Amino acid sequence: MNISKLTDFKWINIYKATWTDKKNKLKEWFFASGKNPEEQIRSRKASSVCIIPIIQEKGSPDKIVITKEYRAPVDGYEYGMPAGIIEDNEPMLDAVKRELFEETGLELTKIHSISPPVFTGAHGGPGMTCYCFVYCKGTLSNEHQEEDEEIESFALTFEEIKDFISSGEKYFGSRTWLIVDAILKRGKISFE
Repeated sequence: MNISKLTDFKWINIYKATWTDKKNKLKEWFFASGKNPEEQIRSRKASSVCIIPIIQEKGSPDKIVITKEYRAPVDGYEYGMPAGIIEDNEPMLDAVKRELFEETGLELTKIHSISPPVFTGAHGGPGMTCYCFVYCKGTLSNEHQEEDEEIESFALTFEEIKDFISSGEKYFGSRTWLIVDAILKRGKISFE
């Protein structure tokens, strides 16, 4: 396979992959990637993290944190989970702590589990994400976001999630919808 970089932007670029298939036909595929795709293919390491945070406070029901972030492709807001790119040479756990704090103002208190790096989909590049199920504490804040981020965070109890889902049209990120749907089917906010 040959991969050519077609653009040179800060966060994400367009690449063209060419290869010969099993019928000896030349094929091509265009995709976007935030990191060097050849390095991602070789290393099989996650290039990003998706954080599923639960706030636990003594005497209060557990709450899941959901973000609301402006997304230009839909000219609207996507409801998602805190997430971000793992910086070059940054340990994954440091990226989890950094992204959680930057996007929500919360502090990681305990890791429940971390998925292996999983492929994020054929529509994009070879990027892999680790899903990090964590407990956290603190006060929600947007004061630590990067200058170009526009993120609002919500901490929702199980009852509030039911109301939130039924309160009109929203753009949900696919992974967020799966997590919220699983919570609703289980009848509680819990990793257990």
